[in-house]
Amino acid sequence: AFEYTIELKAELEFPVCELLYFAAFYASGVTKLSFPSVTAVDTMAFQNCRNLETVEFGAVATFYDRVFVGASSLKAVIFRTTAGVCVATPETLTDSPLLTGGAFVYIPTSMWDAYAAAYGDYMAIFRKIEDYPEICG
Repeated sequence: AFEYTIELKAELEFPVCELLYFAAFYASGVTKLSFPSVTAVDTMAFQNCRNLETVEFGAVATFYDRVFVGASSLKAVIFRTTAGVCVATPETLTDSPLLTGGAFVYIPTSMWDAYAAAYGDYMAIFRKIEDYPEICG
């Protein structure tokens, strides 16, 4: 839908979107995205979004391969739901700022133990939303 919209330097919210399909924002110029209802994010959805700094999700999301590859400005992925744990394949993190220490995943404190059980060794990329009001509001 927004593939190769490099000049689109915008903050966008999609309140009724439930699925992000393959390469939906590939190489887009967006800086901030909000998806209150998305439940699945397909392969390469945000790949090469070099201006993307923040992505926020209100619902439980399932992530597939290479979602954030090349999103070199990414600082925060925010999950606000307390209804469940985001599910991601190991390839979701491949070549992303989440593994290089440039970005973090912010989750509600009430979900910390559930994420720790699901992600174990990867918990270094997670932060509690309540500890970072300057980022998560």
